[in-house]
Amino acid sequence: MSVSTQLVEFVIPGHCVPRPRPRVRFAAGARSYYPKPYEAWRERAYFIAHISADDIWEGAVTVTARFYHKGKGDLDNLMGSILDAITGTIIKDDAQVLELIGLKIHDADERTEVRVELKEASND
Repeated sequence: MSVSTQLVEFVIPGHCVPRPRPRVRFAAGARSYYPKPYEAWRERAYFIAHISADDIWEGAVTVTARFYHKGKGDLDNLMGSILDAITGTIIKDDAQVLELIGLKIHDADERTEVRVELKEASND
């Protein structure tokens, strides 16, 4: 049995907005939403992830993200932002993630480097 690896790497320029908790609006029924700064960041990140991949993968993946930033942000919320960006663009569901690696690096040149690996076993 051999293992083949598919790989997608991309960079999201600028500050990564950590995934916030959803807000709830009670006008004409309860409706949840995310704050506008996060929605704008997620839309841009989603587009970059989308043009970086050819297909949506359905197998198990490893996700590595390096956050170069000068601000605050909990690593788990930063990683949540990346999972939101790649779900529906590179992977079908974030339940496919078997390994999640995140690093915060203090740097004035803010950006996020993302690497997604799909490992497929075959009976060669």
